[in-house]
Amino acid sequence: IPDFSLHFPCHRSLSTADKITIDHLHSLSIPPSKIHATLTSNYGGLENVNCDENDIRNYIEKQLLITLNFGDANLFTKTFVYLHKKGPNFFFSNDLLT
Repeated sequence: IPDFSLHFPCHRSLSTADKITIDHLHSLSIPPSKIHATLTSNYGGLENVNCDENDIRNYIEKQLLITLNFGDANLFTKTFVYLHKKGPNFFFSNDLLT
């Protein structure tokens, strides 16, 4: 059982260096499985890596959601304005929440 304890959630975490590496490799369109393989080789084996492939996928998705949420309103407004200019039959309304 001690050999499998590295898979327990309490032993899994992403360090700041891991996050920077994941961000860099993801920006180069490298899939999470290859990112995990890179981390495994950098740390010298699977037992030395503090995360698994699902942790990497979850981190990437979380970063993507944070990025999308920041600019969603402006993106939708610009898209709707463009569609309205392209076809005058397209109607949209903004409801600003303050």
